[in-house]
Amino acid sequence: VFTCHAENPVGVVVANITLNVIATPTIDTAPKESRADIDGTASFQCSVSGSPMPLVYWAHEGSGVIITIAQTTSDGRLYVDAHNTLTINDVKHQDQGYYVCSAVGVAGSALSRVHLEVQNDQNLPPPIISLAAPNQTLPLGTEAEMPCEVRGIPEPQVQWMRSGKVIKPDERTSISSTHTLKITDLKVSDTDFYTCTASSKSGETIWTTALVVAKPTNPNIAFYKMPDIGSLPDP
Repeated sequence: VFTCHAENPVGVVVANITLNVIATPTIDTAPKESRADIDGTASFQCSVSGSPMPLVYWAHEGSGVIITIAQTTSDGRLYVDAHNTLTINDVKHQDQGYYVCSAVGVAGSALSRVHLEVQNDQNLPPPIISLAAPNQTLPLGTEAEMPCEVRGIPEPQVQWMRSGKVIKPDERTSISSTHTLKITDLKVSDTDFYTCTASSKSGETIWTTALVVAKPTNPNIAFYKMPDIGSLPDP
């Protein structure tokens, strides 16, 4: 607001005028491409600016779905929060496609398109065990390491089992964050088959390795220990 002030010995007169600056809407933070699993969740951020503040809404191309801020679709799966972040819950195959964030104001408009890819579990390969332990024969009192490095989409869950029973860490047994099973102070009773299972919605992959523990003085045993993981070449 600007004020014009005039005065003389006879009196004073004041006039106010308001200046409104109009700015074209802009997309400050554009949404990024995304992938989601069936029944998963996807979200897209889209922050905008402009003067006056533009009207903002999301649209799913080809479906006729339009959502504005703080609004939810009739089935409750699509929601736009107060910060204009679009969230899609319980993702379905029909949610795949392009989503448009639009900002419309008196000085113009701006938009940003982003693609959502919905991954069907049936089209994804099962988890891959990229590094696994060979069969090993080790002396009493030493330690055994059995790696089980995995990868896959979605992220696989890994479980170690011995003779059909889940292995739980104890004072001699540990499982690292990269799923390497370690057994210290080996005993003859540790001789067995050990199985690493990597599973996800896309399938299951299993690797079984044998561990034999024997007295180091036994002349009939050919001992073999897996090379140190750090000395192996990258896959």
